[in-house]
Amino acid sequence: MQDFRDITVIGAGPAGMFAVFEAGMHELTCHLVDSLTELGGQLTALYPDKPIYDIPGFPEIKASALCRKLHEQMAPMGPAIHLGQTVVDIQRQGDDFVCSTDTGQRLRSRAVFIAAGKGAFSPHKPSVPGGLDAYEDTSVFYAVKDSKALLGKRIAVQGGGDSALDWAVELAEQGCQVTLIHRRDSYRALAKTVTRFKELEASGKASIMAPGLVRGVEGDAESGQIQALKVQTPEGLQLLEIDVWLPLLGHTSHLGPIKQWDLAMEHGRIEVVAHSMESSASGIYALGDIAHYAGKCNLILTGFAEAAMAVKDTYRYCKPDQIFVEEYSTTTGVRSGSQD
Repeated sequence: MQDFRDITVIGAGPAGMFAVFEAGMHELTCHLVDSLTELGGQLTALYPDKPIYDIPGFPEIKASALCRKLHEQMAPMGPAIHLGQTVVDIQRQGDDFVCSTDTGQRLRSRAVFIAAGKGAFSPHKPSVPGGLDAYEDTSVFYAVKDSKALLGKRIAVQGGGDSALDWAVELAEQGCQVTLIHRRDSYRALAKTVTRFKELEASGKASIMAPGLVRGVEGDAESGQIQALKVQTPEGLQLLEIDVWLPLLGHTSHLGPIKQWDLAMEHGRIEVVAHSMESSASGIYALGDIAHYAGKCNLILTGFAEAAMAVKDTYRYCKPDQIFVEEYSTTTGVRSGSQD
């Protein structure tokens, strides 16, 4: 059994990390656990190089940079961090909860915060003869983690949503030879992004194959290097020579064990009381994308506010003999070392 902490935070994305900081400001200690092997949740795993524009105080910040800042912010609070493991069960034992993970850890705390985003996720993979296993993570990628590594490459971006168009524009603007492949000649991405890519195409800095369907691949399976895509177009089957294929076709998310925890759910999200973020089970809270209440706004900054509200409410479980006092960092500074 791991040492006792006031709160077990499940999910190390932005909302979870900020919850650790807020808890520490009120001298509450935390376990922080995530199934991924690094902090940051989906931002780190899927979109580390993607710019974010709606974080207060940052006109633009890359997802990976935001996660680093949040880590720096929570680090002085000394959370016990448990990465690469999934919480599979939550049991109440007296006044406490015990969260059991798939690695055999048992984390004891007075309250539980579920900040698991939209759950575990996996990419939609294109279906081609022979599959893509031999090329994945070498020349076929379902997310862009390091755009600098793609400079000078011939790149096929497949998809018609925001992620596909955003990366098609950014990589073309960086001088990559980009071809956008989409099954239709209409797109789901922001109109201004679509317009910008068509401007790049008109100037000869990019190309479009739409409608187009990838029917097969050519390459060296032993080295993992893809060499060409077979693309079905209205003009017939065409061979597109490339170095990198980015099928950015979206992701499927699933809640996994969360569905078995006997919490009230609505459309795959945990129902909470809006002013406290407490779920149908006393002492268990949900925040960030996993939380649902009337008027919910799915933004990162909303998750930050929800973390603060959850900490305020859970204080009554963690320190029942004390009165919660609002703490302002401008007067108290940042508390540190409270969890060591």
